[in-house]
Amino acid sequence: ARAVVALTNSMQVKLETRLQLSNVVRIYNPVMTDLVHQRAKESIAINTPFILAVGRLNRLKRFDRLIAAYAKAEVAEHCRLVILGEGELRRELEQQIQTCGLQDKILFLGYETNPYKYMTRAEYLVMSSDTEAYPVVLIEALSLGCPVLSTDCPSGPREIIREGVNGLLVDLTDDALATGIQRLCSDIKLRERLSRQAPSSVQNNDIRTVANAWLAV
Repeated sequence: ARAVVALTNSMQVKLETRLQLSNVVRIYNPVMTDLVHQRAKESIAINTPFILAVGRLNRLKRFDRLIAAYAKAEVAEHCRLVILGEGELRRELEQQIQTCGLQDKILFLGYETNPYKYMTRAEYLVMSSDTEAYPVVLIEALSLGCPVLSTDCPSGPREIIREGVNGLLVDLTDDALATGIQRLCSDIKLRERLSRQAPSSVQNNDIRTVANAWLAV
């Protein structure tokens, strides 16, 4: 092959070290920034502060960890949790929410073709995954000035989030995620600073820049 394209820096290192490849190029996934901003203008029916989570309701995304952390953070009275997505664990997660007594504070809105209108209005976006590749949802949120909080799972988030600049990274535990949720909910100045710095942190993910990288290959 003339070139092998890796999605992340960590993936590039694995290809170069494990397979001894010398023709690896790293090109991140693109985001159609203009379209994201255009669709973000649509209105939503929520008029109270909320944290946003987006993803398929499966084992790897660990929404069970998110729900447990949200309950521990004790921020429900001031900030709801909105989850966009569908999957095989929905009923199990709804049961967990009832057990925590948070059925009025956590909203499952199902699959949403336009998550951007929620991102632009959320206090911040949270990701609780055990593993990711290169989660574009973080890029999309940041491009809209929505800070992000994520577990420091293998690969993607570490290459997107700049700690204290556009978001926060936490360990893969309920307690660490709860601490991050509490911190971002309570520190308005931190959220505002992360929000201001978020769009410029992902400029290189714009479709025009990524297209030029592919053309250069």
